[in-house]
Amino acid sequence: MTHFIDLHIHSRFSRATSPALTPRNLDFWAGLKGLSLIGTGDMTHPAWLDELETALQRRADGFYSLKEKPDGVRFVPTGEVSAIYKQDGRTRKIHLVVAAPSLEEARKFSKVLGALGNVEADGRPILGLSARNILEIALSVSAEMIVIPAHIWTPWFSLFGARSGFDRLEECFGDLSGHITALETGLSSDPAMNRLVSSLDRYALVSSSDAHSPDKLGREATLLAGAMSWDNLAAALKGGPSLAGTVEFFPEEGKYHLDGHLACGQALRPEETRAAGGLCPVCGKPVTIGVLHRVQELADRESPLAGRLPDLHLIPLAELLSQVFGVGPKSRKVTESFERLTSELDRELPLLLETPLSDIETAAGPLLRLAIEKMRRGEVRTEGGYDGQYGTATAISPAEREALSGQGRLFDFSPRPSRPSRLQPPSLFAAHEETAEPETAPARARPPLALRRGDLLLDGLDESQIAAVTCRRRALAVLAGPGSGKTRVLVHRAAWLVREKAAGPEEMLLTTYTRQAALSLAVNFRAALPFRPESALARVSTLHALAYDLLKRAKPDWELASEQALEELRKKAAKKAGLKPGAFAALAARAKNGPATLGGEIIPPPGAPEAFAPALAYYAKTLARARLWDFDDLIAEAAPPPGSPPLFKAVLVDEFQDLSAAQFSFIKRLLPPQSSGAFLTAIGDPDQSIYGFRGADPAIFDWLKVYPDLETAELSTNYRSVKNIVAAGEAVIARPEGPARPERARPKRVSARTEKGPRLTRAALANPRREAAYVVGRVMAHLGVLNLGQPGSSRQDQEFMPGLALNEVAVIFRLRALGRAVAEALDQRGLAWQMSGEDPLTAIDHLDFTADKISLLTMHAAKGLE
Repeated sequence: MTHFIDLHIHSRFSRATSPALTPRNLDFWAGLKGLSLIGTGDMTHPAWLDELETALQRRADGFYSLKEKPDGVRFVPTGEVSAIYKQDGRTRKIHLVVAAPSLEEARKFSKVLGALGNVEADGRPILGLSARNILEIALSVSAEMIVIPAHIWTPWFSLFGARSGFDRLEECFGDLSGHITALETGLSSDPAMNRLVSSLDRYALVSSSDAHSPDKLGREATLLAGAMSWDNLAAALKGGPSLAGTVEFFPEEGKYHLDGHLACGQALRPEETRAAGGLCPVCGKPVTIGVLHRVQELADRESPLAGRLPDLHLIPLAELLSQVFGVGPKSRKVTESFERLTSELDRELPLLLETPLSDIETAAGPLLRLAIEKMRRGEVRTEGGYDGQYGTATAISPAEREALSGQGRLFDFSPRPSRPSRLQPPSLFAAHEETAEPETAPARARPPLALRRGDLLLDGLDESQIAAVTCRRRALAVLAGPGSGKTRVLVHRAAWLVREKAAGPEEMLLTTYTRQAALSLAVNFRAALPFRPESALARVSTLHALAYDLLKRAKPDWELASEQALEELRKKAAKKAGLKPGAFAALAARAKNGPATLGGEIIPPPGAPEAFAPALAYYAKTLARARLWDFDDLIAEAAPPPGSPPLFKAVLVDEFQDLSAAQFSFIKRLLPPQSSGAFLTAIGDPDQSIYGFRGADPAIFDWLKVYPDLETAELSTNYRSVKNIVAAGEAVIARPEGPARPERARPKRVSARTEKGPRLTRAALANPRREAAYVVGRVMAHLGVLNLGQPGSSRQDQEFMPGLALNEVAVIFRLRALGRAVAEALDQRGLAWQMSGEDPLTAIDHLDFTADKISLLTMHAAKGLE
């Protein structure tokens, strides 16, 4: 006996699915369709698992059924998982169907995934894990778990998809490739198309509905011969004789069969796309490459081998009735005829594929008979779907409908009162349709071509960068606009000083504002001097890390105070000053970073209350008695006394605009007088000075004028951002609003090298909750998983949104408290995230920018990151 089975479905816990997806409705509709076995769908969702465990009971054959219908439709635990990750420099988005031998194993699998990501927000969880890792996790739960790559040709989310897939299965699953034995062909392809690729011969090709509503069950299915048991199913999915074929859409009906650009109404065959260079002939933007095109790219045969399993193509009964009546597929005529035919003749799949045509004509007349007969012979007229738009397969022409209409009882409709459908609620055809996948995105702009000068150290630098790197003055100020390559210039200048024997690596300090940036500096400096192992001797660190090391040598029994100890002490000191702890801490930081600090005197900043000075003295004495420093003590305590032997011959400072007066004085004491051969290079952007609350002063570049042979260089070409973003940034900086700014050194107007890209969007929202919902909607669009109709989305917006991985997305806000609403909204969508810490000086140190998580950062934490 041969059974129809449908393994890939969803529950109402998945995004954009019908609320009618309950165990009992699934049983009802599966029976109506003629399915013997269906997947549960969404087996990773804890709430759906709870519901399944309540509604289902285990059968002797290893499957499940409703407790009140032990002989009804069988269920097997299944679920779909979305893997979004980076591999080989590209964002990969792979959907996998996972089948478990029992609900117990499904629960274990859900718990393991839940420890690595959010499985409660969506029945199809989005995980920042590779497809191989998900396969490995499944096998670690149970060796019987089955993993099937889903709809393997879909452009956006599949194993071989044009946008985010691979050319070979082994590239995706690596050493675990042998555990993949079955592939799901998807709605836009059929097994015949897949058999044009010889490397797929060894895999079982299966089909499923990927239903998001009950009425879509069985629109594609797999034929299972023999016993209904887990072992027989597993054997079929390994290509065994129990795999008897598939039931298919006409592949043209799938919404990604052809290439195209939906926004312009352009559907293209592969040869037309190639002739157009992959661009839409209307707007000139890249088209979405469809399944037929992608199959042709990987095909190494002109026709499939003989002897393949049958693939039976169908048009769903509701669509055929719609063509017969010339009305919509959810009309009353169609609904009532569907119910009558499946009640009087057979369930939908057997009716369409097996019921004698004479019986169909007797029950419904010659027009439906003709439609089903032509469908079975494949004599249908098709228009290919493209770029998220379903195609069509038509079995009845208007002329045939006109000639045969009115013949047969199918058209015998007399007025009758509306009656409730057999499924309450909703009505039979009121279920939700699946939403369209996101549109294609423009290709990213390439950086400008490197300049070739025959000097590896200068190769790739522009004229202004070379001038800064090779400046022979001992004091150099580089005013660098955003994205102008300032850190690269700093690294190459350090390497140039070593090469020109101006200073050895052991005499050199490279410093920047965060530990994360310092690590990057160290790596880049060594890479700039690849044949000089002594480059590792250079000190590359933050000023505070250097100060701490110097202090520990002098006072090994002292230590940096813990945040907990400082919190308690600040509360006491703040009480004495009549301030809140946060206000006291901010005033203390500004006082300790003032210009007179290194002389031993700490002057309260302007605006401090009279009681602040004695409170600060109490704070300092208490720390000293406990042999503790706070963070701001490090610079003042570690500064060498005037006249001390210099520690370095060359100091290069990145993010110079963020230094306080105390830190600048500290740097000067690390160097000998310039007349003795010292080199000081300061690079930064005064317009990016955002640490005024810690004593930073955007006029700090003017302080360098104490060096008589100071050279000032400018970097004003932005290589990082597109023109419209640079223009917007310049406009914000130049706005006259607020207090007038004193004249000071700043780079000239920045210009961009890259063309305009995604348009800037500004939104005014009423509260943090709405703002978070809007932001997360935009994030979903960037990931390519946004449901159309969500706040902040439109097809026009999506034209500019590339398909990104989780770790390519950051949400930046002014205050960390504002990020909590965003974090909650991301949790609701099941998206993994990480957030910067409270202290802007150490905020990013714990963030892993290679992890597949969205980064949530304050403006201060994001400062200096690229």
